[in-house]
Amino acid sequence: MPARRRGRDPALTTRAWERDKAWWRNQGLPCQICGIPLDYRKPRGWHLGHIVGRHQARRMGWTEEQIAARSNQRPECVRCSTRAGARYGNRVRGAVARGVVWSSSRW
Repeated sequence: MPARRRGRDPALTTRAWERDKAWWRNQGLPCQICGIPLDYRKPRGWHLGHIVGRHQARRMGWTEEQIAARSNQRPECVRCSTRAGARYGNRVRGAVARGVVWSSSRW
């Protein structure tokens, strides 16, 4: 069964998010997961990721301001970002299928 696609998170379309992306682009850092250089000139050459993912942070009771804080952001290559998101999504789906109740203590 193919994964169900949802619309973009509204938090990722705000002016503040765009400002943060520009700030990180100007830093010119490598991928914070694997360390490869990122091509910031390409619009889809890198992702601005969260250290603690949005879904996980919401489950832990974080506010939207805490989730969107620069201290919870990092530049990532597309490969690492996609892999991390898929890994987390698969873990959540598996837990739901098994009837596991998630709490912050499980992380």
